[in-house]
Amino acid sequence: MRISADSVTLILKEAKHIKVRLVGLETHMQVLHDTLGMVLQLHKDSSTDVGKLCPEVGELKKDVIRSVNTILKEVNSIKTGADSAHNELVVSMHTSYSTFSKTIEHSLNTFCRNVLNTLKYFLGDR
Repeated sequence: MRISADSVTLILKEAKHIKVRLVGLETHMQVLHDTLGMVLQLHKDSSTDVGKLCPEVGELKKDVIRSVNTILKEVNSIKTGADSAHNELVVSMHTSYSTFSKTIEHSLNTFCRNVLNTLKYFLGDR
């Protein structure tokens, strides 16, 4: 497969756009991290009911998943508009980001479940 200079320029432009979206995802993940830190501090400062924390963690999880889905939509639109010279590369990128999304969602679900289990342990009746 031969790639022209114009195709390379377009691919680099698209990669830069994806990088910007990933920085946005990183920001969302930092907000999640900071918020969960505040939740843990709240537990230390008071005897907050774990049941009240579950909806908050659920909302945070939805926000992160929404951000990942937005990135996937951007990658998909790039894939749709790509010409045949770099279509294979874009498909590969789309596949990578789909895998990335699933990994993030799984990790986030595991993390949230572990946080809630830890909070339940410390706040539970003993």
